[in-house]
Amino acid sequence: MRDMSDTAVGTTTCPACGAAPAGSDGAGPRSCPSCGEKLYRIGGELLRHRIASIFLPMHVTAARLRNHLRRLAITRVGPIEGDCYFLPYYRMEGSSPEGDETFTLLAVNLGDERLERPFLPPADMKPFEQPARDAAGPSGEGNAPVRVLDPSMTPEEAAARVAPLGFKVSRPLELIHYPFYLMRVEDCGRIEGAWLDGIEAKLIRHRLRLAPPVPGRKTKAAACFFPAAAAAMAGAFAPAPFGVALVAAIWAAGAPLLYAMLTRSWRG
Repeated sequence: MRDMSDTAVGTTTCPACGAAPAGSDGAGPRSCPSCGEKLYRIGGELLRHRIASIFLPMHVTAARLRNHLRRLAITRVGPIEGDCYFLPYYRMEGSSPEGDETFTLLAVNLGDERLERPFLPPADMKPFEQPARDAAGPSGEGNAPVRVLDPSMTPEEAAARVAPLGFKVSRPLELIHYPFYLMRVEDCGRIEGAWLDGIEAKLIRHRLRLAPPVPGRKTKAAACFFPAAAAAMAGAFAPAPFGVALVAAIWAAGAPLLYAMLTRSWRG
């Protein structure tokens, strides 16, 4: 198996017909003048260029996000809008830690580990065509923006990033643009974000506050014991004119703590 780090010479001919496409040597999309194959040049590689042929519209993805959130007991969300991103992935030939001979690697640095997962849900692919501006359907007062991101790293750089994880890359096969939705959700007056893939609308990540858990008996007992004990001691030992007022003050001071213990929440 060839290690990509051992060579700086890439594929400079069309992988479909073997012709050498004319034109600029710079990075970017192009077509083979001999067979019409859609290609993308990046670094020293000339790769087939593919894009998902069918993906979910924005309103369907938003409805499935609401279903995901309901299963997490998050039912208070307001309007949901979103943008469609076609993220670039390299489909590589080699071996993964699980024994797969082909796998995908994210070709752009987004700083989000969950989007860097090497395996994507199955999708029908076609030769690359720029998606229409209204391809994602309506979102808010207009259509959901559609953005196609160019790769920001070469296949060699992508392979080097996952080499410590046990991935061995022999060669890149193609560049795939895969759809994802970055959703904006109104949650208790805040705008939070969630990522879903555009093929199966699986929830990848969200930052919404989860519903407070139902407190158990021990939590309820602990939350009530300390204010009750302090109030009992105040009523027993404080002078008669001040006992009632002191008991009321103790319960008033302990109310915020009691509320926080019974209604705590956290981000998912």
